[in-house]
Amino acid sequence: MPTEAGCRHGPALVAACVALAATCAPIAARYDDVAAAHGLSRDEIPGAPFRHAVYRPPGQRSGALLHIYIEGDGTPELRPGLPSADPTPRRPLLPPLMARDPAPVVLLGRPCYHGLATTPPCQPEDWTRRRYSDAVVASMAAAARHLVARGEHDGAVLIGHSGGGVLAVLLAERLPSVRAVVALASVIDLDRWSRHHGLAPLDGSLAPIESAPGHVLRPELFLAGAEDRVSPPSLIVAATARRPNSRVVTRAGFDHACCWAEAWPEVLAWVDSVTTP
Repeated sequence: MPTEAGCRHGPALVAACVALAATCAPIAARYDDVAAAHGLSRDEIPGAPFRHAVYRPPGQRSGALLHIYIEGDGTPELRPGLPSADPTPRRPLLPPLMARDPAPVVLLGRPCYHGLATTPPCQPEDWTRRRYSDAVVASMAAAARHLVARGEHDGAVLIGHSGGGVLAVLLAERLPSVRAVVALASVIDLDRWSRHHGLAPLDGSLAPIESAPGHVLRPELFLAGAEDRVSPPSLIVAATARRPNSRVVTRAGFDHACCWAEAWPEVLAWVDSVTTP
């Protein structure tokens, strides 16, 4: 929710802040309902320093690669300069894809998402300009290590949509257990993406584009929708040009959200091909 400091500009904005805070639970509950409809149960686990919601089906096998899914940015702001009270995606994209995945799966919630925006140490900057900060990435990395170790998995595959794909690329640099990365509709050149949309730069966020090519040690698949105006294919291709283990696939007729479930069996086949000894 907006901090007190963010509500110092008059009674109208204070009233808006109060109204926004009341929307947190319904937004998070709607996401929980969609996840449950796809066989996923919610839990919470600690990161460092944030807490994270996680969604997974019951009774998954150990010893196999864990596919860790990460949602996109959702609604970080209602308009420029006015943070959302709950950035959780209003239209979940990943639970339907997870339902098509036969591997052990888990959705790792981002800090302050899924109704946790008012829990310490969350501040609006953690889902706006600092949404890919070192603190965010470090906490997600700690949570991911916990998930892999708890399930006694052989390693992990990171699968992220939009900003979740940006986080997947950043997390892979910190998690030796990651065997492959799938970034769906994700532009990892944050400055170029911000300029393209006429937005303020994401000061305080890490920039995956700055990673040295030699640090890209595992296969990466970047998926682009030819009709995607949020993450245009041209920006995805340009940002990955210097990443030697990266592949970009552009799908005609697809956009930022549609119609990735149709392509998911092909994506999972690629994951199997690069992670099977």
